Amino acid sequence: MSTDNGAVDRRCAVCQRFFTPNPRLGDRQKLCGRKTCRQQYKNQWQRDEYVKNSRFRRNVFRRVRRWRWNHPGYSRRKGQSGSDPPVSAVLREVSESVLRLEFAVNGLASHTSGCRDREELRAVLARCVERGREVLLPVGAEEKVDRYGTRS
Repeated sequence: MSTDNGAVDRRCAVCQRFFTPNPRLGDRQKLCGRKTCRQQYKNQWQRDEYVKNSRFRRNVFRRVRRWRWNHPGYSRRKGQSGSDPPVSAVLREVSESVLRLEFAVNGLASHTSGCRDREELRAVLARCVERGREVLLPVGAEEKVDRYGTRS
């Protein structure tokens, strides 16, 4: 079909209805613009991307984990006891272990270097991290850090 201005109508990829595409988008427009069509198309794209793209999957996992950590108890039902669910308890225990490990590393660095000043200790630890990267990362490999500061 064609319209008065010469544009050819296209079928929406979701609802199969005809629509007149925006002339600025050219052949790239696939949807009619209805909210339900846009939402269905987006949901399908995300499902496909989750299956085929490991980086997308990893980012979804990290985003959900971070959200759950920042909203403990969101998923609890009303009337449920105040005790932590098992996953939350495990995460809390892991974070406490990481904190103890951080204290131990700082104490060990302070003891071996003989420094007691925080800034001096921070510089010593920064040098240790750099040396550790040099030892553990292959030559020429770069450590990737995403926008949330997570290393991969």
